[in-house]
Amino acid sequence: MNKVRRAVAARWREIYPHLSVADALAFERTLLAVERTYLAYLRTSMAVGLAGLTSWGVSTSRTWQGLGVAGATVAILLMLLAGVRFRHARAEWMHFAEYAVRRVEAQR
Repeated sequence: MNKVRRAVAARWREIYPHLSVADALAFERTLLAVERTYLAYLRTSMAVGLAGLTSWGVSTSRTWQGLGVAGATVAILLMLLAGVRFRHARAEWMHFAEYAVRRVEAQR
């Protein structure tokens, strides 16, 4: 794990030379958390979609088929929401990172 931390810290030192290693690792952890949240949204939407398509394809009852179509629709909406939230969160975090770097550079 120390090799990974050193590699990440070296990469961040190249990009933002005025940040400490702790700050660089904090930025990296936050970006990874944003990506994990995005993947959780996708995983949930795929599970809902699969359940909906299974219910729609297997059932002979119109009620269950309707629920299946609703589940597939919700899955598509969740995937779209995941993409929008991921792009927004990542852009917001990168904006904050640039602001923090400018503040650190201004203090020096």
